Amino acid sequence: MKKVGIDDISHFDFLDHPDRGSINQALTTLTALGALDADGQITEIGEWLVEFAIEPPLGRMLIESLRPDIDCPNEISVIGSFLNGKNVFVRPPEKELELAADRAHDQFIKNGDSDFSVLLHVWNAYVDSGYSTDWAKENYLNEKVLEEAKNVRLDILDVLAGHGIHVDPDEKPKFKKDAINRSLTAGLIGNLMKKVDRFGYSKVDGTKKEISIHPSSVFYHNPPQAGSFIVAGEIFINPEGKTYACNCLEVKKEWLKEYAPDVFYNYTLKHKDRHHQSANSSRKSYRKSRHNR
Repeated sequence: MKKVGIDDISHFDFLDHPDRGSINQALTTLTALGALDADGQITEIGEWLVEFAIEPPLGRMLIESLRPDIDCPNEISVIGSFLNGKNVFVRPPEKELELAADRAHDQFIKNGDSDFSVLLHVWNAYVDSGYSTDWAKENYLNEKVLEEAKNVRLDILDVLAGHGIHVDPDEKPKFKKDAINRSLTAGLIGNLMKKVDRFGYSKVDGTKKEISIHPSSVFYHNPPQAGSFIVAGEIFINPEGKTYACNCLEVKKEWLKEYAPDVFYNYTLKHKDRHHQSANSSRKSYRKSRHNR
């Protein structure tokens, strides 16, 4: 709508008018993604998102992946194909098979530094198997999720090809850690969270608090340090009312300067204030010790 010059979306005469809260949340998300500027005007990134005509977070990841200094559209096309909230790992109902499932899953998880790198390990093994359904079942993986990811990835590559960007569908993704993680951060910045205590996280926009890492995440057993920032592919509330984050990635603080400048500014300001207070306290202690000699 911004593309065709409709600025006052809240008062647009929709046939089925969404509530104001949903409209405001959508505008906030688009601003966080860089699709709208501070005045609510569409940006170059926003123009690209319109052209791609896919979900804005995925589109934003792809845009970032195309930067010459990042260059990982193949990797993002794979990861993006799994961002539908469905778990690729299968937990067998039989207790006696749980250990076998854990061992099978561990071959993908043990070298993963984020939930997204785990997905790349799964995908590469799936490709090596010849996209085998039997292999998926033997490794306690959801063959339907894998098949869907395969088809969604081809759709993503078709979108890129439609804009003159060609990625070989048979090329296996590489583990370009920082490039991949920066692209994902750009697209998932709307789910940016800060670790506030031993197990809890809060969204930096204040919309959700008391968030826990889901047990399926690699960060469940290896959580980042206090004060760290992470993004999540999904934040949801389970039937018992507990809020979980899954598909998580730790965000380097220096990346916030580009993808969440307000958060970076506030973090830097607080860090400087603490440093200043600590320095003043040290100077006072030093002067007091000299006075008492």
